[in-house]
Amino acid sequence: MRYLVCAALLALLAVTGCDRGTGASSVSSGSATPAPLTITTASIPGFVMPAATGSPMPAYTATISATGGTGTYSWSIVAGTLPAGLSIAPTGTPATTISGTMTSPATTSFTVQVTDSAAATATRAYTLVVTAAPATLTITTTTIPDFTVPGWPGATMPSYSATISATGGTGTYSWSIVAGTLPAGLSIAPTGTPDTTITGTMTSPATTSFTVQVTDSAFTTATMAYTLVVNYAPTPPPGSTTPVYFGQPLAGRMLFICDMSAATAGQPLANLQTELTAALNSLTGSEEFDILVYNEAISGFVSALWGAPQQATAGNVTAAVNWVNGPSFTAAGGVDYACYKALQTSFTNYTNIDTAFLYTWSTPGDGSAILADYPGWAASDPNRQLTVICKGGSAPTFAQQLAALAGGTYVP
Repeated sequence: MRYLVCAALLALLAVTGCDRGTGASSVSSGSATPAPLTITTASIPGFVMPAATGSPMPAYTATISATGGTGTYSWSIVAGTLPAGLSIAPTGTPATTISGTMTSPATTSFTVQVTDSAAATATRAYTLVVTAAPATLTITTTTIPDFTVPGWPGATMPSYSATISATGGTGTYSWSIVAGTLPAGLSIAPTGTPDTTITGTMTSPATTSFTVQVTDSAFTTATMAYTLVVNYAPTPPPGSTTPVYFGQPLAGRMLFICDMSAATAGQPLANLQTELTAALNSLTGSEEFDILVYNEAISGFVSALWGAPQQATAGNVTAAVNWVNGPSFTAAGGVDYACYKALQTSFTNYTNIDTAFLYTWSTPGDGSAILADYPGWAASDPNRQLTVICKGGSAPTFAQQLAALAGGTYVP
């Protein structure tokens, strides 16, 4: 009988799961509730059309994942449609793929649904963005300017500048020389969109060939080969002299700044026109120049012949002489604020000027402001020399102060 009771107790303990240490009993709570079924992929990759017309259409693939739910997943499109040529894999746990080759690529919106083994569902909307390929990266500048070494004995070597442009590609551009070398003294700007510049002053001018490469933000490259042709101007015949303006030698890149206020009317203006005409006619093709005139009757106080230095070709010299002896050289208006504006413009609009010639007749009302601000302007073009010419009138003190401040030359 004792053995029967013990067996019954053991059976009861096995059924109730009584803990021998604590006497507590435990009963199984059944299966845990599954996590909600959720599509976790927030967006899908876009598609970029091939750049070249007629190129094979690249295949497209996108992966969409889900979590939660019960068992295996099935997938479908429940709103909208996929672009023609694409399909969604109908099964896949935890992910499906949209893949294929589009036959008519276009931006398309649609909704994907995932269904688990318990028939629970989740959906997510997507937009497949199709964009046109960027234009092919191309350097559009095919040639660069020649350079002429001046023939005048002791002439200053002019600076050189060439702009090279590109189109297409993606983002910003970087530039480099990938074959050959630039002449000593020249360098290429390493960045610039859409342009770079080759600038500097040659120390040993010689005809040189080199290749420029542009690289865009996607590391696509394009190249163009160039030859910088260096010519040598003929040495002037015996007895020839260096071109001068009010006795000052002319060479390199020059800017003539001329007081055209009413105070210069009559003989002062005639003398200026005669001097400037002779100076222009004596220039050779190796020099570059531009002319500014200023008075308060001019809109904006300042007028320029070109707005940038031009090479002293025969045609440009003729055009400049006609301008100097035409309506643009009409004395009118005051000088008070125009001189300040002219000098300021000579720095904001012009760089790499070798010599600026300021012809001044009347002391400007803002002379003190010019003297205060000139050092700041000059910092933007530190190699520029200033020659201040004052042939009378009321400006000698101002002219002398400005020339001394600029470390230049005063010509009375």
